Amino acid sequence: MLALATDVCSVDMNNDPTPLRVRALRITDRRDGNWSRTIVIEDVERSRFQTGLYWADSPPPDGWKTILDRHDAWSALNTLRALGLYAEYSDEWSTEDSVDAVLSRKEIEMQKLWDDVDQPEEAQRPVPKLDEVAGQQAGLMATSAPTASPVDRPTTQTEPIIKPVAGGKGASKEEMERARNEVWDYAGGNRWKWKSVGLTPAGRECDVLMFSGSEIIIVGRTSIEIPPKSK
Repeated sequence: MLALATDVCSVDMNNDPTPLRVRALRITDRRDGNWSRTIVIEDVERSRFQTGLYWADSPPPDGWKTILDRHDAWSALNTLRALGLYAEYSDEWSTEDSVDAVLSRKEIEMQKLWDDVDQPEEAQRPVPKLDEVAGQQAGLMATSAPTASPVDRPTTQTEPIIKPVAGGKGASKEEMERARNEVWDYAGGNRWKWKSVGLTPAGRECDVLMFSGSEIIIVGRTSIEIPPKSK
């Protein structure tokens, strides 16, 4: 059972709790003719990272930017909400100290998953990640992605699926909609948009999810918070 987080904070050198300040990043890799995108949460004060959604496929059709932006914003909020709600995930930070190092490890993990899919009898069920736990308070696991052309590789998220965590019947449309809306509500009414911040040192494209004009947000129990501007 996942334990609810009582506080979303870390402890500084003086043992004083400090709010968890993060950036939500979308990393797109178009190198070597491949195309993938990954949601990455960056702890800006400790230079540590967590990964959320990973999607590998052929490049999206023209005109899909708005759809993908909305889907990726939902996925980022889903990851942030899980981090805010569940204490287990407050320690699920990578040991790598850069986005590129985190993504290189993720690619190795996904390659192993693809290899396991080729041998279904020997495949091991992956441990649920942050982007898979929204809705568990209601006994559901919710994930979401836009409908697209057939995917030739597995991802850490699929087309909209809400299924019981343990027994019982499938979720109703109302439950599915409520689970999705709970993720959007975590934005706390702040308007969002993706902003390009250039390339990583390895050449991956990097966007940051802005909330009410702020790159940095504070992870809360019930919603994100915008830190006060420095005077």
